[in-house]
Amino acid sequence: MAYEEWSTVPHGSTYWLVIVRNLRTGRVLHKVPTGIAGPGTVEVLGDGFTTAIVVKPDGAVAWILESGASRPIEYQVHAVDAKGERTLASGSGIEPSSLALAGSTLYWTQDGQSFSATLN
Repeated sequence: MAYEEWSTVPHGSTYWLVIVRNLRTGRVLHKVPTGIAGPGTVEVLGDGFTTAIVVKPDGAVAWILESGASRPIEYQVHAVDAKGERTLASGSGIEPSSLALAGSTLYWTQDGQSFSATLN
């Protein structure tokens, strides 16, 4: 299971995390910031909320982030798998709800075109 956790704590810092949990054991497999906060942000972990999350049975996860640091709004496609954490795409033309997973292939739409990457 994968989900986003968001919070603003009393002293004003904010965080957005993607969490992947093994439902059989309850163990957290991944707990990573949604993205890297832009320059000038203070006490922020993550860079905004997710618009879509997909997860494989082995815990590999990908999501689309709506960046809180940029105007006009920019979206980013992120993944965490056997290759580590990485950003697969970014730009204002990413369709925020277009993320899909078929087997190990991740799909999204950007500027009207379909893109894909392998989620290991």
